[in-house]
Amino acid sequence: MQGIPTLRRMITIDCPCGQRYHADPQHAGKRIRCHNCMRVLPIVPKRIEPQPPLRTSRPPTSLRGLLSRLRRMVSRSWTISTWIGRAI
Repeated sequence: MQGIPTLRRMITIDCPCGQRYHADPQHAGKRIRCHNCMRVLPIVPKRIEPQPPLRTSRPPTSLRGLLSRLRRMVSRSWTISTWIGRAI
């Protein structure tokens, strides 16, 4: 069934009157006439626009911010372990 074109590879052309046409990609750049309203429609392939990068919940932090956060974590864990050690 190689000779049967699939809609996935076809270019879709929508006329303002509501008619929808499908064309092979090899016809890109050509024109067709709508059978309903007689308008001439260009066959334009769909543009695949790049997706914007996904945004994380937090903006990226600087190296200085990461180091200060790490220092706070280390100082807290040392303080907590020291406190637990003294309580025993």
